[in-house]
Amino acid sequence: MAFLEESEISFRLERGDFVFLGHQGYEFLFFNVADSSDPPVFLLVEDAEPIRVSSHFSEWLLSCIGDQAGG
Repeated sequence: MAFLEESEISFRLERGDFVFLGHQGYEFLFFNVADSSDPPVFLLVEDAEPIRVSSHFSEWLLSCIGDQAGG
């Protein structure tokens, strides 16, 4: 991820981090495969530290399905 290399933030992805969604090259969602079978999901936006957007991947996925279904 080029923006991490060019960024002034200290965060770097770890070996177990799995990036599963990207947007426009400046925003990524990821989780660490070693955390659990249903790990927390983090959002990484250019020039900012990652923030946890969901406590579990399954929770994040269900919220996306709900958003698409209109509720």
